[in-house]
Amino acid sequence: MPLTKMQQFVDAEVQSQSYEDRLDILKEIKRDVEAMIAATQQLAVEDGLAEMKTCQRTNVPNLSWWKANKPKSWEKYCTTSTYERFAWIK
Repeated sequence: MPLTKMQQFVDAEVQSQSYEDRLDILKEIKRDVEAMIAATQQLAVEDGLAEMKTCQRTNVPNLSWWKANKPKSWEKYCTTSTYERFAWIK
C-alpha cells in the first residue's frame, strides 16, 4: 500500500523510529492544522461568508439512569452550556 503524503512527511521528519518521536511530530502537525483551520474560519467570518453561531447543549450525568430511577426529578440535575459553531451563510 503506498504511503500518503502525510506519512511520507512524518517519516522524513522523524529522526528515529520510536513511537514517541512519531507521536510528537503528529501532535505538532495537528496543532498547526487546527490553527490553520481556525484562521481560515475567522477570515471567512470577516469576509461575511460564514458566521459563528452560539449553540446550547444540555448536560446531564447518565441520563438513562436518571430517567429510569428518578423520572420526575432528573431535569433539576441538568446544566446548560454554550459553544460557538462555525457555519457557512447560504
